[in-house]
Amino acid sequence: MAHIINKKTKILWTPAADEAFMDLWEEKASELRGPRKNSHIYGEMAQSLAGLVGDIRSTDIKYKIHNFTMRYSKCKGGQGTGCSPASWKHYERVHRIIGNDRINNVEAVVMDSIRARSESVTLASTAGSSTSSPEPSSPALSEASTPVMKKNQKISELNETIKTAMAENNKLTADLIEIEKKKVAAIEMLSQSVVSFLERN
Repeated sequence: MAHIINKKTKILWTPAADEAFMDLWEEKASELRGPRKNSHIYGEMAQSLAGLVGDIRSTDIKYKIHNFTMRYSKCKGGQGTGCSPASWKHYERVHRIIGNDRINNVEAVVMDSIRARSESVTLASTAGSSTSSPEPSSPALSEASTPVMKKNQKISELNETIKTAMAENNKLTADLIEIEKKKVAAIEMLSQSVVSFLERN
């Protein structure tokens, strides 16, 4: 007589369950990024979703987050993955949850850099204008040329700020690409290990 193996029923993620899952994920996002282990958070999320999807475990929540994160990364890259932001209905919501992490938001880092440099240029200009300077030889010439010179100086300083910011942007983008590659490789290895473990058991 054949033995009956009691396997866990596969969870059916309905649209309502997906929305409830993302609500919880967004609510717990800051805790999940913290230094502590996340197993207790996954457990809390599973308990909250039990009424919608039935017998759900903390590991199911972990895999769901993993799958959504992987798909988000592929859609964000969009090249050769068969996925793009426009093709996945949950992209904008997941982007709101994880896409604004500082490591994913290169534009914000660049804008912060530009803003900081602009403020330092403004402070330097203000300090320079308050110091005493030699009397010009011709007041009429000084009145006509000073605004133009100041404008040219500000344009030059702004150009330097933009060049520096673009260089930082390029470096951050390259670093981000390397980090994403390592993340994808690590997650793929983890997925393979999980699949192998499940197959053995």
